[in-house]
Amino acid sequence: MKFYKTILVLGLVVGDYSVSGCDIHTQQEFEKICLSGGHTQASCDCIYQRLEQVYSPQLMQRLEHVSLQSPALPQDFAPTFFSVMRRCDKEDMG
Repeated sequence: MKFYKTILVLGLVVGDYSVSGCDIHTQQEFEKICLSGGHTQASCDCIYQRLEQVYSPQLMQRLEHVSLQSPALPQDFAPTFFSVMRRCDKEDMG
């Protein structure tokens, strides 16, 4: 029985690491695009974190595979995205 618990715990740790790894990759890709758009690192971090709070880490991971016009995103995503972007840029500028 102890062997099965060890396998279960190991599976959960590996699964958690895999999900975290995807999240880090998604955030890095988001930041690369954001930085190329002329935003600062602080502003890009702010945008990603706030969108992740409003929606979910899972939705943010899907951004890599969809456009802002995709019906897979919530209807308010694009306006929220631009509002968050303006707010973060404004805060970054002081």
